[in-house]
Amino acid sequence: MSQIERNKALARREQEEFWAGGNAAIADELFGQQVTEGDGRVVSPSDLVAQMQGQHIAGPDVQIRVLDQVAEGDRVATRLEVVGMHLGEWRGIPPTGKRFVMAGLVMRRIADGKIVERWDNLDWLGMYQQLGLIPAM
Repeated sequence: MSQIERNKALARREQEEFWAGGNAAIADELFGQQVTEGDGRVVSPSDLVAQMQGQHIAGPDVQIRVLDQVAEGDRVATRLEVVGMHLGEWRGIPPTGKRFVMAGLVMRRIADGKIVERWDNLDWLGMYQQLGLIPAM
């Protein structure tokens, strides 16, 4: 398997096993000691585990479908779809019980076999509209 294919497999594992699957035990396999987020914050694998666990409280049935992946050098871009039901509190928002489908594009930079930078572009507005939290246009 080429380095590009290994990087794509790592990025897919992050989405499917960690974020959707809720497998906190693989965090140290996936992420470097320090991960730089798109907004410049630096987080640890344990920070990402806490974030993932909070998301699983809000959407315990969440599924992430990897639709496309493109990789070059140390970067992997993934087009994905997040599907779930808002069944628990999320960032102070009580559960709505509504289903959502959210599109997204994410990019990862991988060094020494671990994710060290993350950029996410997810359709939060569309999701909030589906949950009835923001009026649809």
